[in-house]
Amino acid sequence: MLTGKLLSETIRIERNNMKKQISATISTKGKLDKNVIVKIDNHDDFEEAGNDPFSWISSAEDLLISSNILRKNYERASAKMRKHSKGSVPDEFNCLSVALMLKGMAIENLLKAVYLKKNKMVKNGKFCPPSEFNNHSLVSMAIYNNITLTDDERDALENLSSAITFYGRFPIPKSSDRWRQKIEGCEGVQPKSSWSENNDIATKKVLKAIELVLNA
Repeated sequence: MLTGKLLSETIRIERNNMKKQISATISTKGKLDKNVIVKIDNHDDFEEAGNDPFSWISSAEDLLISSNILRKNYERASAKMRKHSKGSVPDEFNCLSVALMLKGMAIENLLKAVYLKKNKMVKNGKFCPPSEFNNHSLVSMAIYNNITLTDDERDALENLSSAITFYGRFPIPKSSDRWRQKIEGCEGVQPKSSWSENNDIATKKVLKAIELVLNA
């Protein structure tokens, strides 16, 4: 998760945006007039939201929270299955791939937030990020943002990109060359996907590196 500094800053930005968007008449009793008219210029509001790094950080927080909830449920289900070999498979046991997809999407949002610290992605009412940001390649986005990756971190991000584009939401990838890829130490028919403790460790390091850049 991100630091309290980023969270508090996100809340501050959201409040400021609300003040800009809403023209309200406050009565002498301090109550909001029910006849308040909200006036928003959609074009300007769209560009402001799209180019505000804290908008992307806020979305990333939501995705990380959801991912962590699903992951905890998956781990509880896994522990239950190890303890009781008989019985039906808990629904929560099927949550891992979706949890990873959400984590990958969160990192994608954070990497876009890094880019937005010095650049814009929305111009003339259109979302137009660099080409490196168009195919959900977390490795490409990290490199574009000058974030150095170890081999383990690169492997973890490539795995999460696959979760976003394939196994987190679809039964098959777009091409067969990404189908049941060889996993070291796994013999026979390969699984559609895999995730290891090393992937978890590497992902945490990437999140920390991104956090440091955002807080700089």
